[in-house]
Amino acid sequence: MVEKNENFSREIQEKYLQVEYLNKELEQISIQLEMMNSKLAESLLVRNSIENIKKTQSFSQLAMDIFVPSEITDDNTFLVNIGWKIFVKMKKEEIKRYLENKIDNFKSVISHISKRKSELQNEIQKQIFELQSLQSNQK
Repeated sequence: MVEKNENFSREIQEKYLQVEYLNKELEQISIQLEMMNSKLAESLLVRNSIENIKKTQSFSQLAMDIFVPSEITDDNTFLVNIGWKIFVKMKKEEIKRYLENKIDNFKSVISHISKRKSELQNEIQKQIFELQSLQSNQK
């Protein structure tokens, strides 16, 4: 009888650890999903703003509350950081395609992460149910 109780206790501890591990993974996945959604929203905003860029004089933010005069002299050429501090000049049509590719990639990653998040949530529910069953059988 003592051995049976020890096995139940061990199983319960293992289930607790599994649930804890899954919850940590779910937390990390949720952070990634939030970050990807933020990047997607930013890319959508930039894509929609590209059309509204016109030759004009304005102020550009230099720091938190500091702005400097600026002038857009060419509303068709953009300098784009494509990663690793590599900058490429792109025309308006090129940057639209570039942004569409980024948006598609973000959507794909978000879909993948969302699917994994759902799987984790289901697995956590399953593990909790099994844990509750073990605890009720132990009594």
